[in-house]
Amino acid sequence: MIPMQYMLALFSTTLLLLYQLVDVTNKYINIVVSGLLSLFTASSWAYVGVLEYNMHLWGDKPTFLSSFIIILISGIVFGFIIMVLSWKEPVKIPGNKDIVQPSYTEKTLFGVTGVIVSKYTDDSYLGKLNDATETRIIVYVEDENVNVNDIFTVSDIEEGKIYAKIIGHT
Repeated sequence: MIPMQYMLALFSTTLLLLYQLVDVTNKYINIVVSGLLSLFTASSWAYVGVLEYNMHLWGDKPTFLSSFIIILISGIVFGFIIMVLSWKEPVKIPGNKDIVQPSYTEKTLFGVTGVIVSKYTDDSYLGKLNDATETRIIVYVEDENVNVNDIFTVSDIEEGKIYAKIIGHT
């Protein structure tokens, strides 16, 4: 049977390796958890080393204090090394949360320009407005010669449909 100190060391190593699979967004939580797991792993392996080689260091009857001091010092040193070697950056959430989605009314939408992204139906197109959030809208264009990346401006709104006029071709 595997001695208990080896099982503890393998368990702590497994926890440290499994932590590498977790995505943490807060850097402070990442530092604390990574530091604690690294210290726990290094200390448990130092405990194995001290129990195996304690006879060579202190003789037949090592004291609890001497074993604890060696485990603590080597755990801190090797824990810091393990933490540095196993460090991963916290996940950064993309996007700027400060940008507010603009709300348009019929009056404010007149004259807004945008770009045709793709064909939506036979007579409508998906357009992207030239605002901070690149608002997507469905526009109806009467021009028959519409291509992707054409520049349009909103010209009219009738019965909930947004009509646009192409002002530039690519």
